[in-house]
Order: sequence, then structure tokens, then C-alpha cells
Amino acid sequence: MKKLLAYPFHSSWSLNSVLCYALALRGALYALHALINVAWLRYQ
Repeated sequence: MKKLLAYPFHSSWSLNSVLCYALALRGALYALHALINVAWLRYQ
């Protein structure tokens, strides 16, 4: 019963960290995409 009570907190924490990681990854991909676009426009 104690383990069952502690589980939702753990899953909520892990979901939060996954969301943070996904947001950081999305930001990095967006920055990379913008950088590639700028470089491509510059070399045209």
C-alpha cells in the first residue's frame, strides 16, 4: 500500500522531467533549424 501511494509522485516527477527534456530538445532543434536557414540564405 505504501509503495502504491509513492508511485504516482514518482511517475509525475518523471513525466515532468520528460516534458522538460522534450521542450529543451525542441528549442535546440528550432535553433539549429534557424542557424541552417541563415547559413543557407547567406551562401545563396
